[in-house]
Amino acid sequence: RCTHRIDKTFDDYQTLQFMAAGEVELSIDAKLQVLSGPNFWSCYPGPRISFHVARGKKNWAHRYIAFRGERVKRWEDEGLFPIAPQPAPSGIQMDARFDRVLSLSRCGDRLSLVRGIHELEGILIDLAEARANPPEQPSWLKKVLSRLEAFSDGEEPAYEALAGEVNMTAST
Repeated sequence: RCTHRIDKTFDDYQTLQFMAAGEVELSIDAKLQVLSGPNFWSCYPGPRISFHVARGKKNWAHRYIAFRGERVKRWEDEGLFPIAPQPAPSGIQMDARFDRVLSLSRCGDRLSLVRGIHELEGILIDLAEARANPPEQPSWLKKVLSRLEAFSDGEEPAYEALAGEVNMTAST
C-alpha cells in the first residue's frame, strides 16, 4: 500500500522498481507515463525521476532494491540495465522472485548475498528477453494502430468508423 512521492536525481546508486499492482504516474526527465498493473522500471544516475500514485488512486503495491558497484557496469554493457518502464513478463512469478531477492539481501551472510545477486540478475535477464521478444499484437490492434499512424498531424481520426471496422465501440 505504497503512497510515497519520489522526485529526485539519483546520484551514486541505481534501483530496480517493481509495481505488483495499482497505477503510478512516472516521469523521467519530464516525460510522463502512467503505468498500470505489474511493471518494472529503473532509477539511475542522470535524469530527474519522479513517481507517485496515479490521480484518483489511493496506493499501489511496490517493491524496490537499490544497488551499486562493478556488476552494474557489466549489466549496462550487456544491455540488462537500466531498463525503460515495461510490463512484467506474463507467466513468471515476479512477486515471489522479487521478494526472494529482498529476503536474501537482508540475510547478511556472503552466500545469501550472492544468491540474491544471481536472482536479481535472473530477473534482469527475463526482462531483457521480454523486450527482445515482445508478445504478438492482436490483429485488431495492428489494424487500429496502422490506421491511426496514417493520419497526418492535426487531422482528427474518425474514431467511430475505426472502432466499427474492428467491431468495437469508440469508447472501447
